[in-house]
Amino acid sequence: MAIAVSAAEIAEIRRLAGELGDSGVDFSAIQTNAELLGYVAAIARSEGIDESDGVELIVRAADMTREEIREAERVLRKLGYVAVSDRLKALARRARSV
Repeated sequence: MAIAVSAAEIAEIRRLAGELGDSGVDFSAIQTNAELLGYVAAIARSEGIDESDGVELIVRAADMTREEIREAERVLRKLGYVAVSDRLKALARRARSV
């Protein structure tokens, strides 16, 4: 079941993403949505945060399409991210199509 992500949370994520250029952190190694969402899940696990909630927040803040979400879901399921993949599958059903 998907969480209710507020407009304020999405706006905050977008604001923080806009500041990444000034942070000195190099995210150039992340090439795909699956890599990004896997990274978010791994960080959430290490911080004791629900990884599915973290991934949902990023998916919704990035306004990913149904096709993008499904592709990431397939890759992450193969890598054993079952809870994240289940959440992505639910999100894909409601996401916009290209």
